[in-house]
Amino acid sequence: MHTTVRTHTLARMSKAPEIKIHHRMRIAREEAGFEQGQLAELVGVSRNTISAAEKGRTAPRRILINAWAVACDVPVDWLITGETQT
Repeated sequence: MHTTVRTHTLARMSKAPEIKIHHRMRIAREEAGFEQGQLAELVGVSRNTISAAEKGRTAPRRILINAWAVACDVPVDWLITGETQT
């Protein structure tokens, strides 16, 4: 029954729940097939930096977001906003 209530609640919302940037960063890395250490090496940061960004403990700098997007082959706009330009 809890699932039914949740589904109806979401259906009444004007938009889907927001996915934060740190979640999109993790999704992008996982979908690209990288472990944290592999992505860290590709973008030139430590694995701890990747972990902190994915957990939302630190706000990633734009240069890291750009490198992350390139490495994971996703649009920068999607990482930042969750939307893509059409």
